[in-house]
Amino acid sequence: MAYHKAGPRVCIHAIGDVAMDMALRSLEQAIRAEPRADHRHRVEHLGNWLVNDERLDIIKRNGILPVPNIPFMHYIWDSLLAIIGDKRLEDSFNIRTMLDAGLQITSGSDGPAYWPLDSLRDLGTAVSRRTWTGKVVGADQAVSVREAIRMFTINAAYNAFEEKIKGSIEVGKMADFAILAENPYETAPEKIKDIPVDMTVVDGKVAFVTAETFTSEFIEAIRDKKNHLFKNKYRGVDILLIDDIHFLQNKTETQEELFHTFNALYDANKQMVCTCDRPVSE
Repeated sequence: MAYHKAGPRVCIHAIGDVAMDMALRSLEQAIRAEPRADHRHRVEHLGNWLVNDERLDIIKRNGILPVPNIPFMHYIWDSLLAIIGDKRLEDSFNIRTMLDAGLQITSGSDGPAYWPLDSLRDLGTAVSRRTWTGKVVGADQAVSVREAIRMFTINAAYNAFEEKIKGSIEVGKMADFAILAENPYETAPEKIKDIPVDMTVVDGKVAFVTAETFTSEFIEAIRDKKNHLFKNKYRGVDILLIDDIHFLQNKTETQEELFHTFNALYDANKQMVCTCDRPVSE
């Protein structure tokens, strides 16, 4: 009550049914006593299991944000069956139901303590409902690729009160995005996790690029005498990760020209150009 009345958003960790009810009833009591629009109070792990009609009604009428953990379904489904049992896991990870109820839910990674962080893995699991063993669970709760992408972009930003600066590619927002090598809309849901990332841009600057993309751009720049455009694209990058230096060496017309460009980038911008294995310039 005190935190709600003071104005901040309240985040509660509740993974069991008793804890869920305590969190939901406490939040409802506080919101009724001190109504406040757009509070976005959230409950971590709510939405994994045991979100029945009664709990969903409390969530909806009070504007509470459940934060399920899709990696749980992917990695530990069999363990959950052994611990919690079939009955308690009925309609678990009911993502479809919560989205249809109008809830702008995202997914908590609960990492990296238990498993690696991987948004594409979790996005694909929300669509395919496939565990790491290949078992499909709760297929009726599957979401579309578009809905899954929104969960991990604009909905995630909304959950953090950051939708005005993050979550979509728009003028005025932070230029943080990834370029994928394949179209997730045209990829089998269970294969979305395997889509390579061609490039990552952070704050408008290229932070990661595959060797193939980097090399093709480099050769094109040399061929068309547009080396200045190539350099400008990677200007100001503190660390540029390139995933395979050997690929670069084999594909570039001359190693001497390649390393000359690397060193020119480094000298001009005081940046390190490196691979995931070892630095090229130091």
